[in-house]
Amino acid sequence: MFKESIFGRFIFAVLRLLKTFEFSAAYRILSGIKNAFVRIFKGSVIYRFFYREDKIGLFTEKSAILKWADKIIITVITFFLNIYKSIKKVNTGSINNGIYNRLNSKGCLSFKNILGIAIILMVCVPGSKWNNMYALLLATALTGLYFLSLLSGNRLSHRVSKFDIIMLVFMFASFLGIFISLAPSDSIRIFMFFITAFMFMLLVSGSIKKTGDLQSFTGFISVGLILTSLYCIYQGIVGVEIDVRLTDIATNQGMPGRAYSTFENPNNYAEYLVMFIPFMAAYALNKKDKKQKLLWFFMLLIPLVALVYTYSRSCWVSLLIAAVVFIAFYNYKLLPLLAIVGICMLPFLPETVMNRILTIGSMKDTSNKYRLVIWEGVLKMLKDTWVMGIGLGPKAFSLLYPSYADPSAILAPHSHMLFMEVLVELGIIGFASFMLYWVITLKRLITTKIRRSISNEQKNYICASLASLSGMIFVSGVEYIWFYPRTMFVFFIMLGLIKATLNITKKERLKD
Repeated sequence: MFKESIFGRFIFAVLRLLKTFEFSAAYRILSGIKNAFVRIFKGSVIYRFFYREDKIGLFTEKSAILKWADKIIITVITFFLNIYKSIKKVNTGSINNGIYNRLNSKGCLSFKNILGIAIILMVCVPGSKWNNMYALLLATALTGLYFLSLLSGNRLSHRVSKFDIIMLVFMFASFLGIFISLAPSDSIRIFMFFITAFMFMLLVSGSIKKTGDLQSFTGFISVGLILTSLYCIYQGIVGVEIDVRLTDIATNQGMPGRAYSTFENPNNYAEYLVMFIPFMAAYALNKKDKKQKLLWFFMLLIPLVALVYTYSRSCWVSLLIAAVVFIAFYNYKLLPLLAIVGICMLPFLPETVMNRILTIGSMKDTSNKYRLVIWEGVLKMLKDTWVMGIGLGPKAFSLLYPSYADPSAILAPHSHMLFMEVLVELGIIGFASFMLYWVITLKRLITTKIRRSISNEQKNYICASLASLSGMIFVSGVEYIWFYPRTMFVFFIMLGLIKATLNITKKERLKD
């Protein structure tokens, strides 16, 4: 049916044209130019930087501080493990023993599946019913279950030295943000969200050990995407009330209310979509059965349509960047096809979407201008606060920012940029560790992909990781994506998924 449709015939005609071009003289000339640039690039400092293995991991393993931390963690786990062994005979056949066995089994009640279901529940609860303390309770309960799984499995390999020291420095800077804060009580509240997010990151990276685990966990992530996307599409069809705080009516005439699904804000929900759509694409690519692969690629259209209904311009651009990065690392020869399909789809976009696209970067749009005014005020504030920061949380920001702000943006709750907000709140230590973690993670992903010593399934997840991080770099430059804690939680879940991917690929390289 697809081949016989107008769109199908068009796509196959384009593919035939590209195939014909592949054997032309023009293609050979362009290929020669490309190969020359590749040879020059492979001899460059940039290529050597990404090809060479970084030494951060080696430094982490040999760090005296982390070795002592390892000893403390292992001592604590060993203490409880000995207690568990001493009562194991009594415990045989009991409910407790059944729970232990279930957590370490490959069945539906294994810890990885419980974690996946918990994340689905977290993203599917409507914003009106959601309380951020639910996430803290959920993360604490899951950490307890994970600890039980360590005891019952007699596994002491999950050590502090396996975590990135850079992230530990960032968390330490977040902790210091309580003591330097202008509003300590609010900073403690926000720090609990940081702890929650960090726990989710460790749980995801620690429980996913194999490629199969990665595939099944990404399946749970994909289910969460689909369920929330269906609700977002429903909102877009039936309509939601226009929020003038989120839309400039003058420059976006005729645009309907922006759908937000189970999140409180359309931008926050769109950011969640950008984080995990690339992983859903990798999940579809890794399906062995062709029918299942085709089905999941079709299902991928659901979050894409949902993203359109959010009318989030920054996330539209971010997903485009993510798509280009994914395809460039997956198979750069497909980039022209992506460009052709993208251009051909423009006439089919609704008028409201086209009008929204045309306002990207326009200073006539008040939201764009508003950001610039906020950034000017924050830059003035940073001249006095960049070393230590002002402390965690919006309360500290609201107490100091008005002294530097333009009168037209005096009520801004944050800096409207993740990178700037981290520098404002945590100072140079928090900012430097956060940026270094991002750069080092990108380097590790690119290095892993360049070396080509991993399976195709892992290459797809490396591409997804690079795409997600690249997309989030852009949106983090124009939005403070952690203002809504649930978005912060899923961001750290994404980091945990990326960390797990790197851990698994490292194991595979060692085996080779």
